[in-house]
Amino acid sequence: MGLKKYLPFERYSITTALKPHEIRERLQSRMAHSRLLISRGDDAYEGKVTEEQFKINRIIGYRNSFLPIIEGKILPAGPLTQVDIKMRMHLFVTVFFGIWMGMVAVVCLVLLLIWFFPFPWQERQFNPSMLIPFGMLVFGWALTFFAFKFESRRSKAFLNELLKPV
Repeated sequence: MGLKKYLPFERYSITTALKPHEIRERLQSRMAHSRLLISRGDDAYEGKVTEEQFKINRIIGYRNSFLPIIEGKILPAGPLTQVDIKMRMHLFVTVFFGIWMGMVAVVCLVLLLIWFFPFPWQERQFNPSMLIPFGMLVFGWALTFFAFKFESRRSKAFLNELLKPV
């Protein structure tokens, strides 16, 4: 469970005193009908809001492939309402980075095996270029993690302000 906080994925719940229809109305009011009409500094979102769930993402004026897609379920819980929220990256970005990071991890593993179990005809010598794949692995993770968390933090604040948790 401790590793989950280092992945570009979040799952949490907000409990609010708002009724399900009020939550839908508030979310719908923040949905942009056109990207062209958004003024700078506005927190506008696009997506779909239905009776029991929503799938939205923030509209940004710059490129960030790691922008979270926010999926939520609106669940009545007695006098309160619980909103279960899941933030994740776009499926294509997840698959692409998974393949890329997987290939780099295999190269790292091969280098470690060669280092610890050298061929009989091979001398064990340190070559600084062997660190490049490890640097790529760390850079790929850091790029993904921090770009995702930067945007997810903003969306979390937006949802907390909009839904007013109890």
